Amino acid sequence: MTDEQARSGNLIGPITLALLIVFGLLAIHGIEPPPAVEEHAPATKFSAARAMRDVREIAKEPHQLGSAENDRVR
Repeated sequence: MTDEQARSGNLIGPITLALLIVFGLLAIHGIEPPPAVEEHAPATKFSAARAMRDVREIAKEPHQLGSAENDRVR
């Protein structure tokens, strides 16, 4: 084995590690939720603040399937 082959063989580990780190960071970035949008955002954009109004209304009381309360929250 020549010195050049030994040096190139010694680089495989660090290069592989660097690639794994880069791919890991890209994967984490890809699954991050989008930033929260305020309530006054355009109606075409999802707003967690607007959605929470509905969630609070639905969660006020239990509503079994077929009940009047279920009809109300639906």
